[in-house]
Amino acid sequence: MQTKEQLLKRYFTKVLSLFVLITILGGALPIHTPPVAAAGPTAKPFTPSPSPTPVHLPLTPSTPKDFPGPGIQRWYYLAGDLVNVANGNLFFTQRDLLFPARGFDIEITRAYNSLLHDVDSPFGLGWTFNYNLHLTIGDDTVTVHDANGAIHTYVYSPTLDAYVPPPGIHRRLTADGDGYTLWTKDGTRSSFDENGRLLAVTDANGNRLTFTYTADRLTRIADDSGLTLDFYYDGGHITRVEDPAGRQIRYDYDEAGHLIRVTDALSHSISFDYNPDHSLARYDDRLGQSLFFFYDTGGRVTDIWYAKKGERSHLSPFRLFHFRYLNGETAVTNARGFTYRVTYGPYGEITSLTDPLGNTAYQTWNADLRRTALTDFNGHTTTYAYDAYGNRTRKTDPLGHSTVYVWENFDTPERYQALLRSETDPLGATTTYEYDAAGNLITTTNP
Repeated sequence: MQTKEQLLKRYFTKVLSLFVLITILGGALPIHTPPVAAAGPTAKPFTPSPSPTPVHLPLTPSTPKDFPGPGIQRWYYLAGDLVNVANGNLFFTQRDLLFPARGFDIEITRAYNSLLHDVDSPFGLGWTFNYNLHLTIGDDTVTVHDANGAIHTYVYSPTLDAYVPPPGIHRRLTADGDGYTLWTKDGTRSSFDENGRLLAVTDANGNRLTFTYTADRLTRIADDSGLTLDFYYDGGHITRVEDPAGRQIRYDYDEAGHLIRVTDALSHSISFDYNPDHSLARYDDRLGQSLFFFYDTGGRVTDIWYAKKGERSHLSPFRLFHFRYLNGETAVTNARGFTYRVTYGPYGEITSLTDPLGNTAYQTWNADLRRTALTDFNGHTTTYAYDAYGNRTRKTDPLGHSTVYVWENFDTPERYQALLRSETDPLGATTTYEYDAAGNLITTTNP
């Protein structure tokens, strides 16, 4: 049975969805597979060391503000898994290809952001993809352009001699003389050249993907076992991708540079139509189902409609969602006519949800954009605490019962990784975890 907190969390994240739009979108959301350890001798367990203190600057009015923006952040809420209620950005992803491999699977996952409707990429206006991670280098800033379209600006601090991330971001960026390295807390590091172009991605086990460019265009991705993914272009746009098994995905564009058709290895196609301002107007899947998107003058999604080809009934076409944007609040009406009101903070973090009956649940956040309290519709509050790296260290339920988490954080030039070492429940029972030298879990000891 689910706890009240779990039910409320589901309510916060799913209550506005009438249908599972992932199915309508043909399996739109990506699935991330954990990396696999490279073959080799068994590593010895390591001895925990004191956690260092990460480099952070307090948020000031002069700090670059990337939120709310395109892409996905942990504190965003997407109604129907499609629309950011804080800024009206239409966001969805589609996986075109997946080839299992050691360490990192080789895949192509595209992401669309209506906030980036006039930004061109290898997949056309408004689109990006999972290997389009890159940097923009400024005088004292480095901007990370994530593969989902999110933007994170790091500011160089002469006092700290380090690049400081924006609030809520716990990836470490370092300058390496002839380039840059971006580290994530699972030990993965992405290497870039001095111009911000992605050269390699290496996991904590040493498994690696390398990237080859021709005339500044990504033309090949290869892993250490020799598997490759090849890209072919017409102008600046990818027209064909070929995986290690020889399967091909084809992409078609109109004269304006819009991606209008994707055809898979079995000749199944999906298609897209766009408005004159380049925003996505329509999506058709291979089953004849369509989604239609409408926007206000500010580029925010106002309506989403669904229809099925050749079918006219009370189920086709119909309006899935209607959005009204107020000052710091968005009203979302679903297909049944029920309206939910969502309020949010300056970074797009959700602060309250009011259901059609007028019941309200609340969330509060710290300066690091971690949720510190969740108050349900009955006024019961669960609180949370975190360490300097954003890892949850304590959860306290409405009755005052706490679960405590102990982490080991590595922050050295050679390693950046966070490992959960123990978890103690409200009854005092502790579960401990042991890892090998690369951070792979090798032993779990129950109470």
